Amino acid sequence: MKVRIYVLAWGGVILSWLEVPTQVSMGFGATGLAAAEISQPADSGEEVEALSEAEMGLSDQGASLHFALTWASQHPAATATIPQTEASQHLETLQTYRREASQYIAQATALLTTGEIDAALDSYDRAIQLWQQGLELLQSQAAPDLQREFLLGLSLAFGVVGEQHRQVQRYDQALATTEQGLRYGQRLLALTDAADGSEDAFYPEALNALQLLYSNLGFIYAGQHLYPEALAAQQQALAMAAQLDDPALMFRSLTAIYATHVALSDYRQALTINERRLAIATTLEDPDGQLSALIGLGRTYHDLGRYPEALAHHQRALFLAREHSRLRDEISSLNNLGLTHSVLGRYDEALTALNTALSLTRELRQRLQTADTLELDRACFPLLSQEFSRTDVSRQFCLEGTWLSESKILNTMASVYEAQGRYSEALERYQQSLAIAKEHLQGSPLYSKQDEATFLNNIGGLHGNRGDYDQAREYYQQAFALQTAIADRQGMAVSLNNIGALYETQGRYPEALNQLNRALELAEALGLQTLKGSVLSNLGSIYRQQGEFERAAALYQASLELDRSLGRRDDVAVSFNNLGLLKFEQGQYGQAIDYVQQALAIHRAIGQRPHQIIDLNNLGSYYRAQGRYADSLGRLQQALGIAQEIGNRSGQAYALLQLGKTHRQLGQYEPALAFSQPALSLFQAMGDRTGEAATLADQGLIYAQQNRHELALQSFEAALAIYRTTGDVAGESITLQQVGFLHEKAGDYPAAETAFQQTLAIQQQIGARGFEGISLQGLGTVYAAQGHPRALETLQRAIARHRDVGNRPREADALNNQGAALIRAGKFSQAEAVLRQSLDLFESLRTDLLDDQLIAILDSQASAYANLERALIAQDKPTEALAITERGRARAFVLQLAGRLSKSAKPNWRFIPRLRPRQLLKSGRLPATTTQPWWPTP
Repeated sequence: MKVRIYVLAWGGVILSWLEVPTQVSMGFGATGLAAAEISQPADSGEEVEALSEAEMGLSDQGASLHFALTWASQHPAATATIPQTEASQHLETLQTYRREASQYIAQATALLTTGEIDAALDSYDRAIQLWQQGLELLQSQAAPDLQREFLLGLSLAFGVVGEQHRQVQRYDQALATTEQGLRYGQRLLALTDAADGSEDAFYPEALNALQLLYSNLGFIYAGQHLYPEALAAQQQALAMAAQLDDPALMFRSLTAIYATHVALSDYRQALTINERRLAIATTLEDPDGQLSALIGLGRTYHDLGRYPEALAHHQRALFLAREHSRLRDEISSLNNLGLTHSVLGRYDEALTALNTALSLTRELRQRLQTADTLELDRACFPLLSQEFSRTDVSRQFCLEGTWLSESKILNTMASVYEAQGRYSEALERYQQSLAIAKEHLQGSPLYSKQDEATFLNNIGGLHGNRGDYDQAREYYQQAFALQTAIADRQGMAVSLNNIGALYETQGRYPEALNQLNRALELAEALGLQTLKGSVLSNLGSIYRQQGEFERAAALYQASLELDRSLGRRDDVAVSFNNLGLLKFEQGQYGQAIDYVQQALAIHRAIGQRPHQIIDLNNLGSYYRAQGRYADSLGRLQQALGIAQEIGNRSGQAYALLQLGKTHRQLGQYEPALAFSQPALSLFQAMGDRTGEAATLADQGLIYAQQNRHELALQSFEAALAIYRTTGDVAGESITLQQVGFLHEKAGDYPAAETAFQQTLAIQQQIGARGFEGISLQGLGTVYAAQGHPRALETLQRAIARHRDVGNRPREADALNNQGAALIRAGKFSQAEAVLRQSLDLFESLRTDLLDDQLIAILDSQASAYANLERALIAQDKPTEALAITERGRARAFVLQLAGRLSKSAKPNWRFIPRLRPRQLLKSGRLPATTTQPWWPTP
């Protein structure tokens, strides 16, 4: 006997139907009951063997009723239309019969049939209780077939109860009941093995039951993000499907395994699994299975950064969906095409695909509201029979599916606008996505709080990119609160990473470390490898900015190795960029350039043009540091050209900003302002407060080098106002340093002292040790100029800090400042010792240094030679003083032979550039979905 039941997948999605034995006609499936349809006619001609009344020890009435109900259980079509009230009456009579029965087998049979009726009435707990009683009655009876009936029913009943618990996220109860079902299923399989093995009639039924239970167990573990355990259960389900030689069941098991490999960031294995799925679907000539596999392959190639192959599979899926009139798969494929085109910088093509998908979704919704119900079969439920799909419930379900589809397409569209720097349009689309989820999907089986949290995270990320840090934090915290409420630990880890990255951007390093360490703990516990790579990278950035370069290098290297092991080439390029920035800040410019060139090679190989802009901008910055101004301008012009070609406004603005910096370094101040001003206008038009503040600060440096003190101060103050408004304490502290040096140069020592004290307080609070040393040095120099008694002590603290972070040029400069202060104090012998240390350190430095540092070395080294001469003369050592004079001339000549300093570069302005060139920071933000916009892939 067979009945047909519909199997639900994630979120209540109806995927297909299975045939199962009559004994499980209560409606069990892989994830629950949707509808039942009898496939065996009532007049099958089968005969029912009934025990005699004497054998059963029953009254005439009890025997007759038992016979009728037994026959009905074997011919369910005959009773399919019995009302529940009438079934309940029969149940009461049967219970009376059970009490009258004197034989164990008769009682057990009654318990079996009563339980079947309870199960048919969805009273699974009572059915389980009755079947357990019946199984206990048969312990000493030789009734193997009846015993196996009980075991089969119990295994599946526990499966249904477990699934009910899973659907409402009661995972502990779901796990306990499903494991109980597995124990009964394994006992059933052992009985069949002990009998005729695979020839036993119950053998396939036992395998079917175990396959479903292991599948459900996998879903339970996956729902708790226990992916290794989920994978083990899913592999068991696949083994059962293989023993049954059922390709359709194997396909479903492989689908679950694929999803788990993606969650574990094991994209290579996910690729292999999807190829198996495609082969099975092709053999079965199943277009829906082929579509599912092609969509999965496209997603996996996208995750691996193999974008040309991703596009090819998106296109194949789109063609097949149109060929077979699978509208939802057509919409999914268009959405995926849009996302991949966007990553490649093909924004017009991306928006064309997404707008087409959006129009199809809205047209479908309109047709569903007005057209005949056949539209449901073609668009929403191609696998279902017309009897089920032509219902008001299924129509509403399909309508809700169109809203889910629209929300995710809008989310993807917003990511395209954000990539272009069209932040206002991006924010509008993100907010529309969120509004749809709240207004049209609440209470629907398609509603997902995880999706809502993703939309909140994406809105937070957009605000963070614009420098609206308070709003960004608010949205991230809303997402985290929602994820905490539903125990979504994976989502919680993502939000913690995002909050930590936000704090890092603001320079709030202790808070950032706290959030990121919590994220790392969750990522490691859940096996979230991609997220772990992002967290490690962000932790490295914090330690880099705190001057702990060795610790930062170890974290960046760990992130790189993890990215390589996952095969994610775009993330490998991110790690190269971060390592390049670290080497840049350590003064190892050749290595910095090598790392960025490797990142650029990857981005060119995979066609990721938006990230090429970042690489070229970084190369332009590093070449400028080496004094290779022609190379710097060339790379920056390339970055600007790509940004203009693909319509990436953010890329244009940052390229213009860097071009202005290179011209400023060359002493070409008017061209510098000519590039800086349009960059400022672009940042303001985009609402990018961070970029706006950085540009204003750089304009302050241009004006300072032009000796336009008031304009420089105005620009710095404007930048400070933005940093303070947005809460970017790192930006605030570095700009205050520049204000301090500006006032020192003008001789306004009280104002300079105030600025250095303010920036020092911030840097000590956030642990920015590298910049703290610079502030202490500036403050000590100002104290010395005023004859302050704390000058020597403050300069000694600056020297210690420079040594801690390995900043040898700054250490040499601070020693020179300390020597000058000792001369003022009349401590000439001490001054001589300190100044000799300074000169030894200066002369040990390589000439492969930041150009600004070489300028500073020429100034500071010349000053150190002059100060040492003064100290020696004051001690009546003219011969030694003359030797120092000649030594100074020789060293200056060596530096000039380095041939790297521009003749127009002006060494008369001390400034500290903010060493945070735009980089590809791994923030862990969730991308727009690359799966089907509506239901998960079957």
